[in-house]
Amino acid sequence: MAITVKTKIGNQEITLQFDKMSEVHKWNSTYGNLPKVCDACKSPNIFLSFKSPGGNDYFMLACGDCGATGNFGIHKDGKGLFWKRETKMEVYRGGVQGDSQAASNDPEHDSDLPF
Repeated sequence: MAITVKTKIGNQEITLQFDKMSEVHKWNSTYGNLPKVCDACKSPNIFLSFKSPGGNDYFMLACGDCGATGNFGIHKDGKGLFWKRETKMEVYRGGVQGDSQAASNDPEHDSDLPF
């Protein structure tokens, strides 16, 4: 008997079917603890994302409002993904991923300039 699970990741509603309850638990251990809102801007407009530049696969949780992303890890055996609980979604700006204030043009944060 198939087990149907409906869940939301951000604004996306996903319907999944599993053959065994153990598969539901395995899926939930990865995706059940994802953030409900973006860590950077607190928007609920988050979604699962994927890109493959140069043949390298990146699986992410992304924000549709501020562009912040958080990456999933891939298990060493290549058979699944995991979300590190300490992972925070961050905005990527010009080669620097991290504190969005550090990447801003706010004069208060440019105090080390000589002029």
